[in-house]
Amino acid sequence: MQRIITLTLMLVGGLLVVLAQPKDEQVKRIRQLYAEAKQKIAQNGKNGKAPLDLTIVRENGEEVDPDFILDSHTELTFYFDNGKTKADQEFYDQSNCYFINEYWTSHGHESFLEVLVDAKGYPLFIFSKGITDGGYVQENRYYYNQQGQTIHGIFKSGMYDQPLSERDDEQLTPTIGDEKLEEAKHLLKVFQSVMHTSNHVPASTAKATTPKAERIKAIRAAYAKAQEKIAADKTSENPHHIFITLHEALSEQFPPVTENTNIYFDKKADAQGNEVGTCYFINNRRQCMYWDNYVEFLANGNGTDVMFTYQHNKEEGENYEWRYYYDENGKCIEAKTNGIEEGDGVAERQTFFNYLNTAKLLTGN
Repeated sequence: MQRIITLTLMLVGGLLVVLAQPKDEQVKRIRQLYAEAKQKIAQNGKNGKAPLDLTIVRENGEEVDPDFILDSHTELTFYFDNGKTKADQEFYDQSNCYFINEYWTSHGHESFLEVLVDAKGYPLFIFSKGITDGGYVQENRYYYNQQGQTIHGIFKSGMYDQPLSERDDEQLTPTIGDEKLEEAKHLLKVFQSVMHTSNHVPASTAKATTPKAERIKAIRAAYAKAQEKIAADKTSENPHHIFITLHEALSEQFPPVTENTNIYFDKKADAQGNEVGTCYFINNRRQCMYWDNYVEFLANGNGTDVMFTYQHNKEEGENYEWRYYYDENGKCIEAKTNGIEEGDGVAERQTFFNYLNTAKLLTGN
């Protein structure tokens, strides 16, 4: 345990020192921090400590024609540290990502990405590798200062079965790594969207609403249809879903928590004709040794608001359920529960928008 704490302090403290050093010293220090981060990842979840990681698997293929499906599979893993705003508080309220792994494959092509992140959330180093279905390999390494400028680069390419040729710095410019830097920043936005709620709810609308009984009947039909689509997605050659698994600790004394979120979406054309993901159903299960909480969200037809939420909480041998039905403007029109408080569905709708924000970041919407 002492070794892990020491590595953490070295990683955080060392990252802040990098900026004050000459270029060669910065590169040397970044490489050292990279090695320390890898050691830290190897110890994640070991020695009696709760694992701290977030994994996202996305299936987002495209049917080019009835006889050809262009698959797209992505795996993302974020490693993070917990922190506290105040040293004397019991629970963690900060999650700081220090390393990202990404793997993507489509129709025989592959790409790999690694991002080393400093204590303030700035990418310091990015490794990217792409392999075509024909075996052509391209590797790039970018070293950054905290202003986002590329201070060093190593670029290799060649065929997979031959030594890669290398060029080092001769075509380097401060902006050569900008594209990969933007990719890394986008991934950090994804991490933040999962770990920290935004509390953003769209402005109220004044759409025409259907009578309550008719609306509830339509919602139940839409729920049944969504379950059919999810069942078909499980065996489809072209699935569209995002599976998120979070391992975290709420405090030093609290038992580890595991959270699984499943987001299901369709591919639809937007106003510009681009294929984007449209969420139609989300479920989430959050567990530890003290409780087991499950929730579902049924989205409306265009994936912009929630129609129905269901929540089932198991705590200390008790079971509680809540169901909320919403009209076309997101207002709860029916609430059913066996819990102590009925509620108004507002907090549940807010949670839906938090998940929806993550879905949009991951589906290009």
